[in-house]
Amino acid sequence: MKKMIKRLAAVFCAGTVLLSCSVTAAAEGDAPPLPYGDTVLPSGMTVAEFSQTMDKLAETNNINKGTYAYASAEVGIFKGDDTIFTGYYGKVNYADDIPADENSVYEWGSITKTFVWVSVMQLWEQGRIDLERDVREYLPDGFFRHLSYDDPITMQNLMDHNAGWQETVRPVIEKTDSIRPLEKVLQDIEPAQVNRPGEVVAYSNYGAAVAGYVVECITGQPFSEYVHENIFRPLGMEHTSISPDHSDNTWVMQQRGKTHSYTIDMMFENLIDYGSKLEYVEAYPAGAAAGTLDDMMTYGKALMSDDAPLFRDKATQEKL
Repeated sequence: MKKMIKRLAAVFCAGTVLLSCSVTAAAEGDAPPLPYGDTVLPSGMTVAEFSQTMDKLAETNNINKGTYAYASAEVGIFKGDDTIFTGYYGKVNYADDIPADENSVYEWGSITKTFVWVSVMQLWEQGRIDLERDVREYLPDGFFRHLSYDDPITMQNLMDHNAGWQETVRPVIEKTDSIRPLEKVLQDIEPAQVNRPGEVVAYSNYGAAVAGYVVECITGQPFSEYVHENIFRPLGMEHTSISPDHSDNTWVMQQRGKTHSYTIDMMFENLIDYGSKLEYVEAYPAGAAAGTLDDMMTYGKALMSDDAPLFRDKATQEKL
């Protein structure tokens, strides 16, 4: 289980290599030694070697030569409570010359799902949910309308991605900012149940979003509100949003609006600017979080900590 938590923490570091950062690489020998430069990473590289590798990659981003490896990227590495490396490369907005830095906001994608599982386990240790009970006991009557099997669908099934649903992507993301209630969204996008629960593992955005709605039903408060109250605030994550339109954090909303999305035209070696490209994950527990690198590492550290700050008992974190 410890290995699993460490792998999860690694995801937080990798997950931010999405689009942003800007630190001019110093010439070899000119840069001051890194405080944790001799620390050896799981790959076998030292932090200093990793930093040099990132700097060399950054050098391939040359707007004057029209060469790009990425639009921007942010990388953070931590060990225990210590942040041992942060790097910011490229720009979040080339037209307005905005470099990636500690105030840059990126969408966290499916890392958002871990907020669902943390929330569920918080309720589990309070005795408010049974992981082996049919989730329909927590949902409104007749919530599911396209089930093929009468077998129970447990929270454990949702957490293990084996509730039997086929994946669906298109209806999950919308361009409209008219955000509907989560219950309505989930009933509108319910996919076919093609396998008996527990038999086939198939990654399911829908299942994770349903689990988030179960949290709503048990607590009587919107999932986003629950996450702010029980995860963000206790950890001091002031620069993270989870609502589909980021309306739960004005600062994040403003920063996200500055971040542009790009693609690389390989034929002409230039960036194509798609603007802020704001699209909304209405089934937001599955993937709508956005925030800074520092907040992401704060969250990762909490999941790694022996103090288990998100739970009453360390054993709950181990079970997670």
